[in-house]
Amino acid sequence: MNIPDQSRIPILEALSRYTQGNPAYFRIPGHRGPRGINVRFRAFAGDGIFSLDRTETPLLDDLHSPREAIREAQELAADLFGADRTWFSVNGTSAGIQAMMLACASPGEKIILPRNAHRSCLSGLILGDIRPVYARPGFITDWEIPGGLRAGDVRHALAEHPDAKAVLAVSPTYHGLTSDLAGMAEACHEAGVALLVDEAHGAHFYFSDALPAGALASGADACAQSTHKVLGALTQASMVHVRGSRVSAERLSAAMKILQTTSPSYLLMASLDCARQDMALHGGEWTDRALNLAAVLCRGMDDIPGIRYLKAALKDPARITIDVSGLGLTGFGAKKALFEEHGVDMELADLSSVTGIITGANTKEDIERLLSALRSLASRAPVPPGGRTAVQARPAEPPQAPAVLMPRQAFFADAKAILWEQSRGRIAAETIALYPPGIPVVYPGEIITPEVWEYVDKNRQAGCRIQGPSDTMLDTVRVID
Repeated sequence: MNIPDQSRIPILEALSRYTQGNPAYFRIPGHRGPRGINVRFRAFAGDGIFSLDRTETPLLDDLHSPREAIREAQELAADLFGADRTWFSVNGTSAGIQAMMLACASPGEKIILPRNAHRSCLSGLILGDIRPVYARPGFITDWEIPGGLRAGDVRHALAEHPDAKAVLAVSPTYHGLTSDLAGMAEACHEAGVALLVDEAHGAHFYFSDALPAGALASGADACAQSTHKVLGALTQASMVHVRGSRVSAERLSAAMKILQTTSPSYLLMASLDCARQDMALHGGEWTDRALNLAAVLCRGMDDIPGIRYLKAALKDPARITIDVSGLGLTGFGAKKALFEEHGVDMELADLSSVTGIITGANTKEDIERLLSALRSLASRAPVPPGGRTAVQARPAEPPQAPAVLMPRQAFFADAKAILWEQSRGRIAAETIALYPPGIPVVYPGEIITPEVWEYVDKNRQAGCRIQGPSDTMLDTVRVID
C-alpha cells in the first residue's frame, strides 16, 4: 500500500525547481517576476513572492488538467480530509458551492437549502436554473441569529419534495453554529439524495476531538471549505471534497472548469498545498492554540459587565459572538469603535453583536487587546451595564419574502430602478443581502413585502452594509418592470 507523504508540498516544490532554473521568460504574466512590479509594491511585499506568480508549464502542471504537482497536491488533501477526490479552488468556496449544485441538479430540478445560505447559492440557482426549496433553519431567538438545519426539518422537506436532487446545508454558520449533519446524512441517503455542505468556516473541524465533527466525517457526500478563512491559505483559496458516488465526480469536475478562471494563481494553489502540509503535521497544535485562546477570552469576558457571549452545544468554540446591546451599543457601532479607537478588527457585526474568529495564528496579545477594548467600551457605556436598549427591537428572525418567479427568470426579466422607499410590494430583480455574512434577505423573483422592507431598512439605517443591489447605498433598487 502506497502511504501518502504528507510532509511533501508538491506545488511549492515545483515552483522552486522552476524559478531556480531562471529561464528567459516569454510567457504570461507580463511582470517577469519582480522586475515589472511597481516599486512601492515591491518595497512593501518583497521580491520573492512575485517570482512564484507563474502560469501553466509542463513542470508546474495545469489546474484544469492536473497530472503532476497539482494532481499530487489534491490527492494529499483528499487523503488528509478523508475524501475520495479533492479539487483546489482559486475562485473561493463560492465556486465550490456552485459546482456542487450544478453536479447534482439539472435545469428545473430542485435543491433543498436553508434560507440563510450564502449568496453564492443564488448564483448557483441562476446558473443552473435550479428550483430552490427553502427550509427554515433553527433560530436562537434571544440572540436573533440563525442556526443550522435540523434533521427533522430535512426529513419533512424531503417528504414534501421527494423529487429533490440534493440537500445543501450550511455548517458551521458564520456564527459557528453547526447542524446535525449525521442525522441529515441519514435522512438524505434514505431518500436517495446527496447531502452537500457549505463548510466554508469548518476546515479546522478535522483536527481536534474538541470541535464538532467535519462534514465528510459526518456522512456528507460533498463539501466546500474556505481553507483561507480558518487555516493558513491565502484569501480566495478553497477546496472542494467528494466522498462516495452520490455526487458525480466527473460532473463536478466539469463544473469546476466552467466556474474557475483559466489563469489560476500559483500563489493561491501553493498556499493551499502549504496549508494542507501544516495541518497534516501540526493540525492538532493549531486547533489547540485557537481553543485555548478562546477559553482565555471567554474567562476574561465573564468579568466585564454589560456584555455576554454566545454559548451553544453545537458550536465552534473558536467563533466568538459578543452581545454589546447591554452597553447601549449596536454591533455596528461597537465594531467601528473597536477598530477606530482600539485597533481591534472584528469579522462581523449586526444590530446587537460582533463576531470574531480565533485561529491558531492568533496570539495571547490579540486576546488581551480585545479584552482591554471591551473593558473600555463597558466603562463608558451610555446605559447602565446590563440594561437592554432599543437596538434589539427587531423581528425575531428575517421575514420570508414570497417567491413568484424562479431566480433565473427574474435575473433575465426586464427590470427598472425605483426608489427604495417605493419598493414595497414590488418583485425584486436583484439580491438584497446583509453583509457580512452575505445572506440574502430578498432573492430575485421575490416580493419585497412591508415586513421585509422594514427588516432591511432597519439594518440599513443602523449601518449594515448591503450587498447585491446595483445601488450599494440602496437609495434605489431594481424591480421587475
